[in-house]
Amino acid sequence: MQPIDVERDLLAGVYTDEKGGKLPYRYFVPLGMEKDRKVPLLLFLHGAGERGDDNRAQLKHVVRSLFADPASPVYSGLVLIPQCAEGDTWVNNGLLKGAYRSGPESEPLKKPSLNRAMAVLGDFMSRYPVDPARVYVMGISMGGHGTWHLLGHNPELFAAGVPICGSGDMTVAPVVAKKPVHAFHSSDDPAVPVSGSRDMVQAVLDAGGKTMRYTEYNYAGHGCWEIAVNSWGLLDWLYAQRLDG
Repeated sequence: MQPIDVERDLLAGVYTDEKGGKLPYRYFVPLGMEKDRKVPLLLFLHGAGERGDDNRAQLKHVVRSLFADPASPVYSGLVLIPQCAEGDTWVNNGLLKGAYRSGPESEPLKKPSLNRAMAVLGDFMSRYPVDPARVYVMGISMGGHGTWHLLGHNPELFAAGVPICGSGDMTVAPVVAKKPVHAFHSSDDPAVPVSGSRDMVQAVLDAGGKTMRYTEYNYAGHGCWEIAVNSWGLLDWLYAQRLDG
């Protein structure tokens, strides 16, 4: 079996919400998927540079690596790759400021694009035989912020996550501490401060997190995501996690 050509072979859709807001997305459905056999689902959130409405730019980073090996567990389930609208972000915290602590008046709500992405995710879970215990989230840069956010604010949905060069709200660390998480960052990241990941990871550890993994590179820059996603065993580890176990 040959790996898929992501631009050619990934299916395409566009979600429209009740206000007319649109969310382009690409997705993968396993060949020969049986209706009575539950499969995992991976939500991938891209970075700020891939925003738009062409339903293609979000495939620029990481996605090809995800599908590079036909023996990867990625091929065993659904993959959803939404595209954030230009001018929007997955969450409303400052992307370049590192980790933060929200107050009641500054609770970081999901932005329109992430609300739409979650609506599509819910639709997929109702239409396809998704295993509710094996739903995962991975994101890079702006998507890393979104990944931390979803792990902290949707604990009943996601079994595990991989935030790469992102940061998040340290006040949700006690929630994230109950999740298997493998975060990645590079110490020389010029775009998103490495302190964002360091502080989040420390907050999770301080909250009792025993399944928190963190890998920090020294000379990988902001684009450490390709090294991270190709880390030996990462995808096997991710797809072995279960919400109920």
